[in-house]
Amino acid sequence: MILTEYEHERILGELVALLDREIEVLNLRGEQLEALGPVMLRRDDRGMERLLADIERTQREGTDLDARIAATRRRACDALGASGPDARVGEIAELAREPFRSQLLHRRERILALAAGLQQRNFRTALTLFECARINRLLLRTLLPPERSVTTYGAAGANTWCDRTGAFDAER
Repeated sequence: MILTEYEHERILGELVALLDREIEVLNLRGEQLEALGPVMLRRDDRGMERLLADIERTQREGTDLDARIAATRRRACDALGASGPDARVGEIAELAREPFRSQLLHRRERILALAAGLQQRNFRTALTLFECARINRLLLRTLLPPERSVTTYGAAGANTWCDRTGAFDAER
């Protein structure tokens, strides 16, 4: 099926609009990850529930948006005669005329930068959660040591950690 120039422009314009929405969603995900730390530190259960609900909504929207972008990319590939139905935005941009070429390439670069930043934020958040869990375990072991002896090794040799010597004595 041969498409008119107007139909090419309509499909490429739709792809540009969807990529703009992808940029907005990635920015929102970054903001949500940044908000997660302070909410955890304040132990704000209501705020955490709201934030997790927002994150879940954003995840669903992102999944729907990804499907719409993939379908539009396939239509753009067909319209421009790309090498395959799963051509990436960069390949589509190279086949497109101006101003769509520069618009698509600009949005592609922006999405790549945002995704890299989001990956770094995600990694930092995961490290923070891991460290919080480690500190919590350490505190619990200090306050409520196990009922069996544990051998620890210090600079002077082997020492035995004595039972029931924590700050609290708890029944199990």
